[in-house]
Amino acid sequence: MTETRLVVLDGGSWQSRDDVYRAIEAAIGPQYFGRNLDALWDILRTPEDSVLQPPYALVVGGIAEVNDEVRQTVAAIAGVFAEARAAGNLDIDLTVSD
Repeated sequence: MTETRLVVLDGGSWQSRDDVYRAIEAAIGPQYFGRNLDALWDILRTPEDSVLQPPYALVVGGIAEVNDEVRQTVAAIAGVFAEARAAGNLDIDLTVSD
């Protein structure tokens, strides 16, 4: 059984939706994907195209003081992760800790 890789992202400095997507892109790859929920869905559902292969868990921390745009973007991305995990029986996760 492959060990789950844990990737911790510090969201405390994120100021925009683009900052969030840039960090997700750097964590899971590929080199570029459209910075939107549909593109994220596509990447999660085709993990063979990603740099980071399942099983993995992303933990987003430090967002207690971020603006609403960042907080809403992280929540939406967490929702896409949950949907992709359930739809494809993928061993991926994204959790948020303030």
